[in-house]
Amino acid sequence: MAKPTEHPYDESRKIGHSLATTRNPNKEQSKVSKVRKHDTALLFVHGIGNQKEGDVLKNMANPVAKHIIHVAEKYGWQTELEQETSSSPIVITARKQNHVKTTCLDECIWSNSFPRLTFWEFAKWTVARISSPIVLLIPDKDDIQVICRDFKLHNYFDVNAHLKLTGVIFRFFFRLLLLFGISLLILAGLLLSLQFLVNSSTGVCVVTLLLLLVATSCLVLLHKKVNYFAHIPAAIMPSHGQHMLDAVKNAMERTCRLTKRPALIAHSQGGFLAYHALKDFSTKKRSKWRLFGVGSGLRPITFLDRLNNRWVLSLWWVVSFHIFLAIGSLLALLNHADFGRNLRFAGIHLYSLSRAILGLPLSSAEINYLSEPLRQQSKTIFSQVFSLVQDTMLLPWATILVVIFWIIAKRNSSTPLLFDRIPPLKSVSNWTEVATSHDLVGRLSLAPLPSQARQQDTSGPSNVILDHISYFKTSILPLQIAIETLGDAQVLTKSELDKERGDINTLNAQLNKLSQRRWHLTSFIISALSAIVFVIHLLRSGPMSWAFTVVYLSLAVTIVSIPCRLVEIALSKVGPLKPPSEKNMMKQKTRISKHYNRMILVGRTERTLGAFLAIIGMSSVLATYIAQTIFVPPVIKLTISSQSISNLWALGALALFSGVAFMFKYRPHPFLLLSFELYLSFGIATAPSENFSVIKPGLPAVIFTIIATILIVAIQRSRSLTQQNSPKQRD
Repeated sequence: MAKPTEHPYDESRKIGHSLATTRNPNKEQSKVSKVRKHDTALLFVHGIGNQKEGDVLKNMANPVAKHIIHVAEKYGWQTELEQETSSSPIVITARKQNHVKTTCLDECIWSNSFPRLTFWEFAKWTVARISSPIVLLIPDKDDIQVICRDFKLHNYFDVNAHLKLTGVIFRFFFRLLLLFGISLLILAGLLLSLQFLVNSSTGVCVVTLLLLLVATSCLVLLHKKVNYFAHIPAAIMPSHGQHMLDAVKNAMERTCRLTKRPALIAHSQGGFLAYHALKDFSTKKRSKWRLFGVGSGLRPITFLDRLNNRWVLSLWWVVSFHIFLAIGSLLALLNHADFGRNLRFAGIHLYSLSRAILGLPLSSAEINYLSEPLRQQSKTIFSQVFSLVQDTMLLPWATILVVIFWIIAKRNSSTPLLFDRIPPLKSVSNWTEVATSHDLVGRLSLAPLPSQARQQDTSGPSNVILDHISYFKTSILPLQIAIETLGDAQVLTKSELDKERGDINTLNAQLNKLSQRRWHLTSFIISALSAIVFVIHLLRSGPMSWAFTVVYLSLAVTIVSIPCRLVEIALSKVGPLKPPSEKNMMKQKTRISKHYNRMILVGRTERTLGAFLAIIGMSSVLATYIAQTIFVPPVIKLTISSQSISNLWALGALALFSGVAFMFKYRPHPFLLLSFELYLSFGIATAPSENFSVIKPGLPAVIFTIIATILIVAIQRSRSLTQQNSPKQRD
């Protein structure tokens, strides 16, 4: 047995031992009393938070250890887990015949190793970088991959490529509306509070001010105690960040003494610290590291770190100003193009089409009401273009200013600029950056990673916040780390490792496809509901200014997103997107594959027919609602039975939901769907209609819906028969 040595954490604490409570020496000795060589060792580095000893092992290492044991026992190894205390390293011993392999899982706690920032230091740092959230509007890593791939392949005439680029543009405007809507809600809350204070009595004002003073004091005290967000500026300040780096380096030194195959699993801000620790880590007479960046904060914190340079910070403020001007120019374009009236015209055409689908003629009152905006056109195209040029004159000057500041910052700054690539690591043999597509931290594209790092998507709850904190709970990442660890420890042979890698890659791809489908469906529902509310308001109120249009859409998208995303999060805990556990792995793999196979069976033809079905359904619902609630009773008295109205509502809703399901590769039972449609259609066709001698109300919608559904049923039946016959032909 090796001689107990002083724990490396104690050395890092000699610098600021007065800032944190020292550990028990007996406990430290017991933690490393059994120092020995392991076949492989994993070091887990946590992210933002005030973790205590044992928390990282419990939340990050334990899920990986369970999968290590499960996979090893799957191939005939007998395993044994050793852990003296909850904060001691986990040692897994695998035995098979005369072979013995050991794996060590340890933690690195850096949150108690650095002096805290004061509240005012943090406030000053935040104010100087208050425009940083604009970086969320920049295309993320997935969008950049789409853009680069399409331009490199020169897919200028490819329909799919243009659809993907359209998706990138849609996501940009969606993020813009969300960011603007959240800002408006915060501003509205502040204004309402201010209005309350102005209109209140003196006693109420005094009490409110006292409550604000108490809340501010509590906020300062909470910051001093918790200090979550101040961890980021502390990491990029040399006087504070060096303490964090020393804690990580000492833990890495300890891990290197235990094995020749070390691995580093770094989450969030730990990814930034792990990168800089590895950059300074000497590779002489030492093995290279395997690095897993999990929702790594390397890119966003590196971006903030580069803003410490005054020239780079000035350049970012100029870029932010340019972005604001570009958005303002876009709004001016919409304004001078009579955007409000054009939207109203679009609503008018949509309503006219919807009435035609239902077989309802427009009355004279409706025609006069709808055609009134057409007589309000007064500006010519030339005056609009001239006004637009006047309003956007500042944009080219701002572009020139960005170029000038870029040249000055490039010449006067010795540090990398905003878009410069992060340098590679010499002490790393394998580098994998794992993140979900929706992780607010992991998806950012600034600053770009080196080509050495392999980026990999994984599944999650499909939420910008929950995805970041639940990698080791709701994803298959622990299983992936366990497989690579067993490969490094030579528990798995090459063929077994290749098989497990293939299975995990297939499972990961299936989960990502299913997760993306649900995310896109939820985004579509949010957009559709916001658009419907906006169209109804537009038809009620008439043309709106561009400012009111942007405000209304932003608030609508933000408010509608909250319940929709909450439902999506709740559904992610059950069903096929529930991550497989070590206990029922095969059962969940089978369920995931089943749902994935059902998804890929929905072809482009069914999705096109589904879009047509959704248009018919939306038109039926929208026209029925508008005709009943918005417009005045028509001059020509049209009597429609209540039976037809209720059946039109039900048929339109059924066609809308089923069409959207087919659009996003969900497969409702076609025969059951067709049965409900026939039942509702029978009620519409047999309803009394005295004033309609040629076409009954809703009959065209019935015909289009039935035809589209029959075509979908025939295509799916044909595809199923083809798949059933293909194995027989091969046999």
